[in-house]
Amino acid sequence: MNTTPFQLGPTDSAKPRLSALLKELEMARRFTLSIARDLSAEQLAATPVAGKNTIGSVLSHLAAAETVMQRVTTLGEAFPEGTESEREVFGFVRDPLKGSELAAYVEALNEVRERTKAIFAERDDDWLDQPRTFLLNPANFHYYWFHLILDEARHQGQIILLRKYLTEGSDPDFNPYAGLAAKGD
Repeated sequence: MNTTPFQLGPTDSAKPRLSALLKELEMARRFTLSIARDLSAEQLAATPVAGKNTIGSVLSHLAAAETVMQRVTTLGEAFPEGTESEREVFGFVRDPLKGSELAAYVEALNEVRERTKAIFAERDDDWLDQPRTFLLNPANFHYYWFHLILDEARHQGQIILLRKYLTEGSDPDFNPYAGLAAKGD
């Protein structure tokens, strides 16, 4: 477990920007897991009163979104041939883990994050400056990964709303911050 989860910034002097970005990704994920804590398989699969995205489908989408970001920033394409089923998960068409316990979602998220760590380990800070476009505007790989953090933050809000107000058995008193403190922090 990260011993300084609330101190953002570089942890690797050789790759200060990549290490800071990874720490930001980790903090975003820590909060996501905090707000999904203690949910049963039934709660993860509960369809909201108005809407279609379940908490489980949001968690599967987050894993798919990070996979897409890995591909875009290493291969140059989001959905190469043979990844149609992943496009469905990314687009909330299906949740491959529907009916599973939270541990299965956490494992999927952790597996994707380990691949991200490996990608970052193979690159230097200059890689973040690779010019690209995003929605026809000038961008770089750093923006793409920052966009992933923004996407996760938006979906954190969605999960909180689902937990507090939009699914059967919601708990309006749910505290999304209660699960952030870890032993030794």
